[in-house]
Amino acid sequence: MSERRTFSVDIKVGESISVDRGRVVLTVVEKSGQRARLAIDAEKTVPVNKVELNLKAGVEQARKGVLSR
Repeated sequence: MSERRTFSVDIKVGESISVDRGRVVLTVVEKSGQRARLAIDAEKTVPVNKVELNLKAGVEQARKGVLSR
């Protein structure tokens, strides 16, 4: 398995993030409360899937991230 890293950035509605030299561009279209609507512009060869996280596991990952800083 390849090494992974986590990256966080604060962006506003209308701003975008480019991934893999532009192969994928994520744009925040709308934000309401705790939800954000993203537009995903990706090459047809790039698989894009929503990842369903186990809430308990997500909370545990967040705790580890805070403690490791």
